[in-house]
Amino acid sequence: MTSKNINGAKKVFKSFLKINWLIGFVTFILVSIFYFKLPQNVPNHMDALFQIDGSGSKIMIFVIPISVFALGIILNLSSQKYDIYFSKFNNLIKYLCILALILLWIVCFKFLIIYVQIIF
Repeated sequence: MTSKNINGAKKVFKSFLKINWLIGFVTFILVSIFYFKLPQNVPNHMDALFQIDGSGSKIMIFVIPISVFALGIILNLSSQKYDIYFSKFNNLIKYLCILALILLWIVCFKFLIIYVQIIF
């Protein structure tokens, strides 16, 4: 693997982390607004087909931005610490982390859409 490929994956990964911080901030703002308009019980769990199969207190909607921020912090710290140890697999690891971010964003946006539908 050339250093150009590794640097390319690193740049893409860092760009996705920046997008993750923006998404986390936006979801925190939206959830803070939604909190006062939602009923006491809201959907808070989905199965693999995005069918709602659990509900709970509306305070749980804050799990959405917290999970976005937490994954961003974990991926950022782990990429800084373990780049040397996994240099042979850096591209693969970076792209798997990007995939994890994208999957989390999809789930977060699905929940936000559900909450908008409940409010309006």
